[in-house]
Order: sequence, then C-alpha cells, then structure tokens
Amino acid sequence: MADGSLNENMKSFLILGLSLFLAQSWYQIKDEDAMFAMEIPGEPDIKTDSIHSEIGTVQIRSFVSSDESEIYMVNLTSYPSELNFFEQEDSIGFFMANTIKEQLLSQLNNGSLAFEYERDFDGIPGRFFQIFYDTDSSVVRTAVIPYDNQLLTLQYFCDYKSRLNKDADRFFDSFKHLK
Repeated sequence: MADGSLNENMKSFLILGLSLFLAQSWYQIKDEDAMFAMEIPGEPDIKTDSIHSEIGTVQIRSFVSSDESEIYMVNLTSYPSELNFFEQEDSIGFFMANTIKEQLLSQLNNGSLAFEYERDFDGIPGRFFQIFYDTDSSVVRTAVIPYDNQLLTLQYFCDYKSRLNKDADRFFDSFKHLK
C-alpha cells in the first residue's frame, strides 16, 4: 500500500512540476532586420500589416500573449529607413511616446496616469508609464522605445492586484538591441 501511495504522490508531483514549467514557458522574439530580441510569456499570436503613408510604407507587427487575466503585447512599427530616431535633432521620439500615452488615456474608460518616467532600454532612451482605467483600477504598463527607424511599444494589461508581477518585469527588462 505504501508503494502505491508513493507512486501516486510521485505522479502528482511530476504533473504539478510539469504544469508549473509549462505555465512559465517564455517565447523568444528575435528580429535581425529590426535589430531586437526579447521574451514574452507563452507563444504569442503574431499579426502583420502595412500602411502606405506620405513618408512611404510603414510595416507593423504585433505579438500578443494572453490568459484570462493578463495581456502582453509587443508592437513593432518599422518606418522607411530615411527616418532614424537616433539621428533626429528634435524630440520626435518623445512626441511619439506622448502621443501613444495620450491616445491610451483618451481611449481607456476613466484613464488616469499613475506615473511616467524616462528609462534606458539596453542603452536606448525610452519612456515608461502606467495608466489606471475602468472602475476596478485595471492597469496598463507601457514602454515606448524609439530606435533606428523602429518604434517598439511593449504593453502589459492586468488587474490592479497583478500590476507588480515579476513576469511583467522580466518582459520589460528582456529587450535587447542587436547592434
């Protein structure tokens, strides 16, 4: 009888361990053309689109991973090579980050800015901000990283209790510029 319960306990332990491993699997996003790599929890849905504009064709790729209570998003906007955020004497990167923030504040129900600051992402200056929205104080944490001719936006949507999630920190900290 003891051997039987040991086997059952061992099976339960292995199933629990495998479940935890699968729940915490991370997907590597690596784009040599856009010169970045990062991680997102779980295998994301990937969508691509393009927009024809006055400055040329703009390519957009989105990576989205979600479960019932959290959404992780990576949005990469690739502009024509003539636009280079590193070579801009004006504050076009700041303007783009501010525009994204203002759009979120206006589109999210009862959106209010919790905080905003400049942050370095693997040697690239970017902006980081958090917005509360809805009556339950849901949260979106956003990083805007303009570099070369790319605009990368990282977003984490969650409920109020999950806003300090270590996986979200890992997500934002995983950005690497492939120089």
